Amino acid sequence: MTNQSSIVKLRPWGNSNGIIISKSILKAANLEVGDNLKIKTKKSNGKTIVELEPVTQTLSEKYAEYKGTPESYQQPKDLKDWDTPSTGQEIW
Repeated sequence: MTNQSSIVKLRPWGNSNGIIISKSILKAANLEVGDNLKIKTKKSNGKTIVELEPVTQTLSEKYAEYKGTPESYQQPKDLKDWDTPSTGQEIW
């Protein structure tokens, strides 16, 4: 496999940041638009290497060992505001 490289700019994207990856880099990495990726970093020779690993796990595989029940579910605190009724001109 031939090494590919590209210069990209990290840009704000909502409350996060993002980069645009060229088609040639996606092809070289065997990635497709819509793939779920695990992003890992590691240090090597004084450099930080960013690794992208496709996640191919199905939902049933992901939650195969989950032991909770609907009755034991606790909503995360950051989602509690989503239960409030609409108060403005929202279109649903």
